Amino acid sequence: MPRRLANVHQAFWDELAEALDFFNRGFAGIDRTTGRHVFTNQQKLVLAEATFLLCCVAWERFLEYSFACYITGERARSGYRTRRIRRMDMSVAEARRIVLGDNKFVGWVDAKIVGSRAKKWFEDGEPFSTALAGGSNLLNYLQLMRNVIAHDSGSAFESFKNATRISFGSVPAGLSAGGQLVTPCPASLGGVGANLLDTAVAYYRLMSDQIVP
Repeated sequence: MPRRLANVHQAFWDELAEALDFFNRGFAGIDRTTGRHVFTNQQKLVLAEATFLLCCVAWERFLEYSFACYITGERARSGYRTRRIRRMDMSVAEARRIVLGDNKFVGWVDAKIVGSRAKKWFEDGEPFSTALAGGSNLLNYLQLMRNVIAHDSGSAFESFKNATRISFGSVPAGLSAGGQLVTPCPASLGGVGANLLDTAVAYYRLMSDQIVP
């Protein structure tokens, strides 16, 4: 049923567009009375973090639902269908429950774990393996960034700090996830667009096109 996979793909793109619109409106917003920016510079960094979390959650949801659709044997709009290792007659909801198993939660943010999971269900883990491998450096960094935003953890921040030093060449004073998101993205992370947030969204879109062609 190509329509369902297409809907999953389109919903993901719509969520990314909505998140970016939210960010751009807030970042550039001007108070008509004072003529000043609506948000302070520090608040803009928080806005960047909130936007990124919206995009990250949308990405995880896209992976989960597209994965479940492929388990049921659905085709993408192009006619592409995964070569399933396990063939089961079930609904998408049932497929999601089977992937969950006895766990209360199954993560989709770690590209390596998603790739390993895909290889248990589909030959060579496709179409997930190639897409995720292509953006692995960026996805690994974004995962560390997500952990810093979502968890108040010293170890998470140290991992993020070390990865920032490696990827960006230095650690800025007052390092924060928001600050990095509005900083130009280095070539080591596949930098495109004006900043890291733009690069993340561009790669999310590219990988989603590869997963649901």
